[in-house]
Amino acid sequence: MNSILKALDGRAGWTVVLAAAFGLAAGCGERDPKNALTYWKPFSPPDGNFSVTMPPNPIKDEPKTSTGFESKTYRIVSAMSNLAGLAVSYSDQPPNAAVLKDPNKILDAVQKQALSDLRGELISEKPIKHKNYPGREFLASVKGGFTVRQRIFLANKRMYSLMVIAGSKGLESPEAKTFFDSFQILN
Repeated sequence: MNSILKALDGRAGWTVVLAAAFGLAAGCGERDPKNALTYWKPFSPPDGNFSVTMPPNPIKDEPKTSTGFESKTYRIVSAMSNLAGLAVSYSDQPPNAAVLKDPNKILDAVQKQALSDLRGELISEKPIKHKNYPGREFLASVKGGFTVRQRIFLANKRMYSLMVIAGSKGLESPEAKTFFDSFQILN
């Protein structure tokens, strides 16, 4: 995964924090690539209000950076699989912030910030939902032959972002599918 770090070198923002976390996690991949998912565990941080299945011992961080979403609290949880870097981030709007009537404006801002941080080129985007929460999924190509798939959801005044960065095999891997499909916002 050092090649992922090289591909993202010089980027500003939360995606760089994510890449740095991937670098720290590089030695934490699964022991047996054929049975990688057998080592994965559900993860639900006490303050996260979500659950996701990912490799054991994810790295937690609270970077000071812009997400494209006005935020006081920003947390990121990242881990490495055999084929990809995986991360969930979540941030809250300040309590006195107005809820926007058009969630697409927030989704646009978050996507724009992520693409800028990655210096990525948008491949595709589509609206998605989790339960009744609005969201967006987009694919972007980045330097080094990597592709990013990111899903963003807005739930009340919280933004959740799931990200997988990988080569061509990693994005369509069972690991990436398990990571995305296992995500649940808890109520």
